[in-house]
Amino acid sequence: MAIREFKDSNDVVWRVWTTIPSNARSVNPELGEGWLSFDSVAERRRFGPIPKGWERMSDERLELICRVAVPARRSDPFGVTAQPQRGGSNDDRA
Repeated sequence: MAIREFKDSNDVVWRVWTTIPSNARSVNPELGEGWLSFDSVAERRRFGPIPKGWERMSDERLELICRVAVPARRSDPFGVTAQPQRGGSNDDRA
């Protein structure tokens, strides 16, 4: 599985990789053959179907795809899920 990393025009670092569902019937039909997962410190997004040649696309092209990608839930290896952040402050102070 290829993994790319790029910095967008707002200096946000994104990691990108393909995700293939184990059961295509469990996802929307347009995602049945897989999607690109975009992950930053603040959020995760997905775009499907997987564009041909995405591994060789310019960072600028990947940024455009990332902009139109749909926000997705974050999860960790222990099964804990967090909702994507939508705007607002990244300030963790109470």
